[in-house]
Amino acid sequence: MHATERNYAEAREPSLRLEREAAERAKSEAALQKLKEDREAAARAREARAAAAAERKARVAQARAAKPKDVFYVVTGTDRVTGKPGVKFGISNGDGEIRLSRHARDGYNTRHRLFTGLPEGIAREAEKGMLARLKSASHRPLHGREYYPQAALGLILDSLDGDLTPTAESVDKEVKALTG
Repeated sequence: MHATERNYAEAREPSLRLEREAAERAKSEAALQKLKEDREAAARAREARAAAAAERKARVAQARAAKPKDVFYVVTGTDRVTGKPGVKFGISNGDGEIRLSRHARDGYNTRHRLFTGLPEGIAREAEKGMLARLKSASHRPLHGREYYPQAALGLILDSLDGDLTPTAESVDKEVKALTG
């Protein structure tokens, strides 16, 4: 039915106009209700994702706390950020191989030292001490906190050999190529 025919029919029968208006209101209200429900569902989904992310973050933090850092390593290679030869030292846990393979993918593919089985807190203290020694010897990082020019390698190895060897369960001084 065209608009003019509808207007004529509604003029002859006012109840047709009321029915049409009621149907249009119902349709509009249903659309608004659906929009409201969709928004509420999206908000619930966002809240659920945020809660799941917070739970994952808490589990990761708990797992990290449960695994004390008992490994200290020193690796060298070509730094992918600067393109220069560099030395990277750091701490990990277990056997350290997962962390070392990540560094190998980043260009640090030669391992020089791996101290494992360090008593709790020793690896972290050795890391802090190494940063202080490098700073006092005027070595500046290539980038980050633990990425230094390869010229710092001698100081790093000498310091660690003296400090960590007596406390580690295992000391691997073999220069070893790493794969990532």
